[in-house]
Amino acid sequence: MLAYISTPRPEGPEVNREIAQKDAKVLYKAGEKKLGTDEKTFIHIFSERSAAHLAAVSAYYHDMYGHSLKKVSSALVISLINFTISLDIFAVLIQSEFIRQ
Repeated sequence: MLAYISTPRPEGPEVNREIAQKDAKVLYKAGEKKLGTDEKTFIHIFSERSAAHLAAVSAYYHDMYGHSLKKVSSALVISLINFTISLDIFAVLIQSEFIRQ
């Protein structure tokens, strides 16, 4: 979230089609193609690209892989939420008397 609000993004209608197609491939390799997810890659692309660029990336992704990038990004968000919750629970357990004994 911090990357999204702290990184300046271009918001014009211009889209470099080659970069959009490359981003679609990079997102596939960082998500569906690998075991686990490379969250840094998703954060980098989603926080630094314009809305028009991300729409083009989504279209290329659908054309290349047969389904929506929204489906993949939704799964990533759920994964990140679960990971964050797990870390919170772990931190609570470490601080609790239960773990210390």
